[in-house]
Amino acid sequence: MAKSRFPQNFPPHLTPFTPTEPLLGIGPLGNHPLRFQDMHAAQFEQFCWWLLQRDYDIEGCQIIGGSGLSQGGIDLFGYSRDAKDQVIVFECKCWKDLEPRELKNAVQRFLAGPWATPGTKFVLIVAQQSTNRFAEAWNEARRLLRAQNIICTLWTSLHLTELVRLHPDVLVRFFPDATVNVYCNEWMRRVGFMMQLQKALVDERPAIRRLANEFLGQENQDTQKLKLEQINAFEDNWTFDAPWVHLDTILPSKRFTTGSLAIVVKKQTTSGLTVALSQEWLLKNLLALPGAPAKNTYRPFIYGPATPSLDADVVIDLHSARLQIPYTGLTAMCQALDRLMPVYTDALRSLEQRWDAIGHPFIGHNDNTVVAICTIPSHIWRLMLEFVCEHDANDGVSDWHIFDANPHYIKIYTTKSHPNFNLGYHTFIQARDDLEELCYGDDVVLTWEPPNSFQNFELEPGRWMSCTEALNWLRDSFLPEVGRWLIERELRTSWPWQRPAKRKKLAAIWTQQTRIWVHHEHPLSSNEEQQSVGLIAIVEKLQSNMGYGSPKLYLNIDETRSLYRSVIAVMKGGRGHVPYISSNLSLGNLCLSHHDIVQVLEQRIQMDNSSLSEYAVRHLLSAMLEGLNDDDSWIEGTQKELIFAGLMPLMHYHDMVQLFKRHSKWP
Repeated sequence: MAKSRFPQNFPPHLTPFTPTEPLLGIGPLGNHPLRFQDMHAAQFEQFCWWLLQRDYDIEGCQIIGGSGLSQGGIDLFGYSRDAKDQVIVFECKCWKDLEPRELKNAVQRFLAGPWATPGTKFVLIVAQQSTNRFAEAWNEARRLLRAQNIICTLWTSLHLTELVRLHPDVLVRFFPDATVNVYCNEWMRRVGFMMQLQKALVDERPAIRRLANEFLGQENQDTQKLKLEQINAFEDNWTFDAPWVHLDTILPSKRFTTGSLAIVVKKQTTSGLTVALSQEWLLKNLLALPGAPAKNTYRPFIYGPATPSLDADVVIDLHSARLQIPYTGLTAMCQALDRLMPVYTDALRSLEQRWDAIGHPFIGHNDNTVVAICTIPSHIWRLMLEFVCEHDANDGVSDWHIFDANPHYIKIYTTKSHPNFNLGYHTFIQARDDLEELCYGDDVVLTWEPPNSFQNFELEPGRWMSCTEALNWLRDSFLPEVGRWLIERELRTSWPWQRPAKRKKLAAIWTQQTRIWVHHEHPLSSNEEQQSVGLIAIVEKLQSNMGYGSPKLYLNIDETRSLYRSVIAVMKGGRGHVPYISSNLSLGNLCLSHHDIVQVLEQRIQMDNSSLSEYAVRHLLSAMLEGLNDDDSWIEGTQKELIFAGLMPLMHYHDMVQLFKRHSKWP
């Protein structure tokens, strides 16, 4: 392709003589990556142009979308100096949060242009770091590009940071406050200075660790303790690397329905040791609410001592390994786990949302994972299977001949045209009688099986039913049809004039017998749940479930004070038995009225800076319930909003406990 065919639509800021606009201010020494997301569009495009010229011959430029538009950007056309005959198209966009739809549009625009020819290389450059939001869309885009023999690459701020390390002049031009010794010093690279520094930070000898930290303190006065952290996220994998600990996580996903964690404690005495932890153990023992202190009270994997000193080693128990680690290393490990916490919980919620199974318990692990949808009497299950066996897809032409007859499963399977289903399998439902807390006595739990990730099954209308669709079909269509079928079979032995009355009676009996218990936990923190359930029911639920499950409750000072303000708002109503309220608030006989209680609680807000234990929170909620006195209609709208705001951390905690329980109690 001739160079003259490249567009020459260079904007004014892409010339060698145009002043560059630096990004002032930089994070702590060693922070990775650089803050490209803080650049504006023209500044980011200018950086890309300067950087790419170091390794490529840039021959053309084309503006996309127009100047100043967030969806705009530029295309830079050039050749690699190592491969003069390969055209490379760099699409530079200063995206802060790339949407899958925007990525798809960018790829389609490229494919529709004249440069999408076999052998061309397409490089998409964005300013953001995480690819979680658009990872699936990028995988689809790669398939489209590869189908036309186009090489494709995605550069994020992680890649740009690594590339600019080799070009100190570009780094200083755009990031003048960056520490060049860390990012660009070739001598440091050759002697492995940063690797040696990281080893010194985790040295067994406290004196060496102090020297390493003193060096870092001299390099950057803004931070007393350096966190040399590196985070990488790609598809279902999330890794975190820091001086004391390395985390390698497989996140819950469509393919790996349960996750796992490999953790490396970086010490000389544990060199080569990698501890693998299952999702069940991870959720029950390792993850904690972010910001929780490094104590066994909040983090069960900490074995002891209860009050470690800064120079003493702490014993940690990682399921199959018990290790010793300095307190500074333990603190770093807790900070690493706090970084993992929101990533892992988001993956769990995304999996529930993908399968339309929000709030339902997950049973089993990996390829054997199923979702509990409801509990029914076992004799009803047997009648359902009897109906299935008599309505095999190959034995009739009615709309209910849609089953692969099986004495143990309900398998919807169509072999002919049907108004609701395409051809093939659509859902598998099985019964379990061994699930604690989900079934009792002669009941069974019905479970929904997700689509096989290695087959071309998707949750689409007419194909594989989602969890909620299967539950609604079971409750609203299938069970009533089974009832009609059984009733008609029973009426065959009755006289014709007896059938109307008997049919009505049997239908009422069947409706009574088939009231099912749906397994679905609604999040208390949603506005819809607060409005539908009401304040009293939410406080009762929080009080009854407080202290049971993982993670352990931790409230910071602001959250504790906000909770006290909620109790004060209720106490101002002058309701409830004062001695009982005082007892729950550990006030003894100091308070003789609700006004006295309010004054004492206001003093606590001003003077007490400690976090409340789960035991104390449970009794505080008991006092609140007594103050409500089974009626919240007297509370004005603004006061009720204040009370809900104070309870919000507890509601988020309750939802987190329920999320962990759904994904760890029934392995």
